[in-house]
Amino acid sequence: QTNHGATGIETVLLFSRPQHSFISSRYIRQFVDYTGEIVTPMVSSPVLKALIAKQDIAKQKLGAK
Repeated sequence: QTNHGATGIETVLLFSRPQHSFISSRYIRQFVDYTGEIVTPMVSSPVLKALIAKQDIAKQKLGAK
């Protein structure tokens, strides 16, 4: 929208390779919460461990009901 207001400026959108792109942790958490799947290439080892632990806790809570 900023470029729309400035006349005479063209916009170029460049996409990076997946290994160089940024993915918000919020989107990873939402994906895991919605699908139950963890996309391992997109997270580091400590994050993977935390997501698995969170899933295990959620499964235990569901089993306790």
